[in-house]
Amino acid sequence: MSPEAFEALCRDGKIIETKQLRPAVIEHRHNDGRMQITKFWYPRSPLSSDRLRPYAWRFVAATEELRRRRIRAPMVVDCGILAKQPKVRWVTYEKLSGTPVRNSSQLDPPEVDVGRLARFIQMLHDAGVYFRALNLGNILLCSDNVYGLIDVADIRFYKSLATRLRIRNLGSFCAQPGDSGYFHDGPAHAIVTAYCEAVGFDTREILAKVDRNVRSRRNKMIRIRRRRGLAPLKIGEYPTDREQNA
Repeated sequence: MSPEAFEALCRDGKIIETKQLRPAVIEHRHNDGRMQITKFWYPRSPLSSDRLRPYAWRFVAATEELRRRRIRAPMVVDCGILAKQPKVRWVTYEKLSGTPVRNSSQLDPPEVDVGRLARFIQMLHDAGVYFRALNLGNILLCSDNVYGLIDVADIRFYKSLATRLRIRNLGSFCAQPGDSGYFHDGPAHAIVTAYCEAVGFDTREILAKVDRNVRSRRNKMIRIRRRRGLAPLKIGEYPTDREQNA
């Protein structure tokens, strides 16, 4: 992508996410009228695994593997690097038509089918999908009432997830401060309970393990924000773009 094309994209499209005060996700319309998203990945620290396996290429591979496993994911139409900035990579994909579950969960009363969402997470785990960024913002309820995934660069694939990985993934899912207010009696009580019922796990045992995982993750978040001079996030509170990108 040339510098001129990048400037035109920023000018004519809608910047919906930034990274280090630079455009990271831009929504724009293709010449034929279709809505598309272009996502940019900027250089990370020298110790980041991105230097060996760029996140942009991971995103492309993940979308292909998800669709092979019959899981709704974005369709990539193009990818590359920025001219004169070879460490900045980008991917353009068709925008999935739908609404993030997070938006539905913030309604009063919430319009989320807890049991169905839990079964979707179970389906991901049964299919061997370990999505480290699994949260209500990255699960999309598409216009045809099918769940899909977005922002899928950080995924590992297995034949099926072992119990320890399921608990770890549920812990990551439940530890989001902004989403926790939706999970009722404790960390993700409603979702995890429905998940256990669907899978056949002992609900009390799994809830206790997920609870410990969530507390560990939140303590880590608190330490990181303290080092950055930021106040701990409260339940139901989301970090600003600047805080997320600090």
